[in-house]
Amino acid sequence: MKYTEIAGWVRLSRDMGLRYCIFRVWYYVQRQSGILRLRFPARTMRRSFINLDIWQHASIPFFFNGKHLLLTPDPTKTALKEKHCRILSGEFPYFNAMWHRSPGWHTHPLNGYTFDPELHWTKIPDFSLQQGDIKMVWEKSRFTFLYDLIRYDYHFQEDQSGLVLELITDWITQNPVNRGPNWMCSQEISLRVLNWTFALFYYRHSTALSQLVLDKVLASIYDQMRHVRDNISFSRIAVRNNHTLTETAALFITGMLFPFFEEAEEWKTAGKKLFEQEIAFQIDVDGAYIQHSANYYRIVIQLLNWVLRLAALHTEVLSPQTCRKARQAFRFLEHMQDPVSGWLPNYGPNDGALFFPLTDCHYRNYRPQLGTLAAILELKCSYPENTGWEEEAHWLGLQPARHPARLSSMLVTPHFLAVKNENTLTCMHSMQYRHRPHQADNLHLDVWVNGKNILRDGGTYSYHAPEHEVKYFAGTASHNTVIIGGLNQMQKKSRFIWLHWIKNAGVKISTENDCPVLQGWYEGFRESGDWIKHHRKVTIMQPGRLYMVEDTIEHGPPDFILEQIWNPGEGFAGDFQLECFDQNEAPVPLCHMSGWYSGTYGRKVPAERIIFRTAGGFLKTYIIHNTIKHAHTADPPILFAGR
Repeated sequence: MKYTEIAGWVRLSRDMGLRYCIFRVWYYVQRQSGILRLRFPARTMRRSFINLDIWQHASIPFFFNGKHLLLTPDPTKTALKEKHCRILSGEFPYFNAMWHRSPGWHTHPLNGYTFDPELHWTKIPDFSLQQGDIKMVWEKSRFTFLYDLIRYDYHFQEDQSGLVLELITDWITQNPVNRGPNWMCSQEISLRVLNWTFALFYYRHSTALSQLVLDKVLASIYDQMRHVRDNISFSRIAVRNNHTLTETAALFITGMLFPFFEEAEEWKTAGKKLFEQEIAFQIDVDGAYIQHSANYYRIVIQLLNWVLRLAALHTEVLSPQTCRKARQAFRFLEHMQDPVSGWLPNYGPNDGALFFPLTDCHYRNYRPQLGTLAAILELKCSYPENTGWEEEAHWLGLQPARHPARLSSMLVTPHFLAVKNENTLTCMHSMQYRHRPHQADNLHLDVWVNGKNILRDGGTYSYHAPEHEVKYFAGTASHNTVIIGGLNQMQKKSRFIWLHWIKNAGVKISTENDCPVLQGWYEGFRESGDWIKHHRKVTIMQPGRLYMVEDTIEHGPPDFILEQIWNPGEGFAGDFQLECFDQNEAPVPLCHMSGWYSGTYGRKVPAERIIFRTAGGFLKTYIIHNTIKHAHTADPPILFAGR
């Protein structure tokens, strides 16, 4: 092994922790030696847990009682009707953005690769160029499409129980216990169980639900949750993020809703305890989330909605800390939310996850989930009425919170800043990593005007893309910040691992001449040989019309090149322009370069990038709306003069 490789592993163990490294080695040994195959035997527990009539009339509270909801059926939902037709024709939604045909449950819809359904899950590789992105196989088996069928059933009053139960039982038949790709990930298993549970309670009194079908579904739920319980250490030690929350929430919920399972009480108790521990660990005191991702944070919100609501219905008392963290999560995300569209910046990794899609709102619209959490916690929520987001709260048996709109707000935490009014949003962050980073995006600037993300994050695309694409989307080049000497802010080691974590960073906010001023800094680029300090100052001179961005580099290496990167989004071209000046107030010419944009997982489109380069350590750039008039001369406009 080369010295550089040894040094890399030393840095990895220092960043990730010794416990993580020891566990990963031991788990690898178990997998390679066959110990895991012994721990997770490929046998089905066929049994009848409860009589159908008893279960149908049992007092087990859920969000609703059968098809009785706090929601008025709406047969004008054309988008929902179209989804129903596509599912009937054999198409299924993927990552809330694409539709694909895929035979069975083991075939990749894009490359046609079919996994062996008889192979034990430990024998299937996580990454393989031949098999492609395994998430494309897992996605269908999550069964999130059940919500489209159930919502269609309710709004159009056309019973879908036969189709729903047929799809579930077919999956059970085609996916023997602990065999095939759909048993590899405990989070995927947990999601499938929760989605089946939602369908079971909706069709609780359906004539299509026979004793034979109930036995088959319950036996599979039992087998799947035993797998999750027996493998919970992996997510708690090796992963410890939204995976852990999903799995512990599923244990808690399954234990409550299926009390006739032998381990139900243990699952409920352990699931609740571990879920509360993870919420306390994963949500910081300032409301930020451990995974540095808006999309993954929404996963937490949806899980909180299920856990908080069902716990209340079952008179299970959650800790005050859990409820406090839930309130902090709501406030944090609501502050970072565009006031016009309801979207959040595409901050951090975005894997297309929307676990329980219960409205027709766009995938990137966070109002349904945050509005539901506000209703549960009895918080003020200033979302516009009758725009579709309220339906999710109704499905959980809640009346949405309604309060007057808040025209302006400001989020200030040790690492995040957000300023917004009735039609603009400006966000910036600078992380000091205590937990594993996903993207090298410190001091990325996100700007929204009239519901359009005029300067945006490049997105994620795919975790299983070619290496150069993974590096582009996770790296600094796809973010509105700076690159020094062609390097990322941190050093990329593998698909999910960075070296030289940024440990010194921070942000602050102030006002100058009644203008909000966002400032941040960090020390990065250690790969260059030493830590380099990047300081950014953003002055919001006229919200939605004029911004000044000043980037300063300290302790840069000799003869380095500073590159300031901008990723224009919808609404930028034709309405805005960029003007840049160096430390001598000399204009810096812009360079147009090609790039990519991924608004949702698995989909990318060509996109323009704008780059300013200088051999000095300072750049000042103005983001200017075309309605602002100034004299175009060789000298900097008087309006913008002065550093």
